[in-house]
Amino acid sequence: WDEAAARSRRGGSGAIARRPAHGPSDPQRELVGVGVAPEQALDIFQHIAVGTGGIGGLGTEICKYLARSGHAGIAADLGSRTERVDAFRTEVAEFGDDVTFEALNVADFQACADFVKRIRDTRGPVSILVNAAGITRDTSLRKMAPEQWGDVLKVNLEGVLLEMRKSVQKD
Repeated sequence: WDEAAARSRRGGSGAIARRPAHGPSDPQRELVGVGVAPEQALDIFQHIAVGTGGIGGLGTEICKYLARSGHAGIAADLGSRTERVDAFRTEVAEFGDDVTFEALNVADFQACADFVKRIRDTRGPVSILVNAAGITRDTSLRKMAPEQWGDVLKVNLEGVLLEMRKSVQKD
C-alpha cells in the first residue's frame, strides 16, 4: 500500500502496517499509530521456525530465508558430525541469534518429543515447520537390503510424522 491508499481504506483513522507501494511487504515493517517502537515491531511478527535437515545445503538456505523473513530459524539436524555443524554456524553467523542449531534425530520418537518441549520452554511454540530431513541409500532397489529401505522410510516418512505430531500437540 502507499500511504494515500491506506488512508482511504481505513477512512483516514486507525493504525496500519506500512509497506512500500511496490514489491513484497517488509517483515520488519513499521507500525504506525499503535505506540510500538520500530525496534520492537519485529518481536510482534517473529515466529519460531524449525527446519529439519537444517544444516544440509537446502536446509541452510531455508533457515537463512526464514531469518530474512523476520523469523527465528532453528536448524534441526544430526549433531554427530561437528565439522558440518561448525560450517553451518560459520555460514549463518551474519544472522546472529535469528538462526541457531539444535541437534535432533527425526527418526527417534522421544528425541522429537524432547526437542519440541525444549524449544517451547526456551523459545516459544513452533509456528513454522519445514520438513527437509531426508536420507538416501545409493543403491539399486534390487541390491538394497531391507534395513537400508527401513532407514530411508524411517527418516524420510516417519520423521515427518513424528516432528509434525509433536509440534502441533499442546503438551
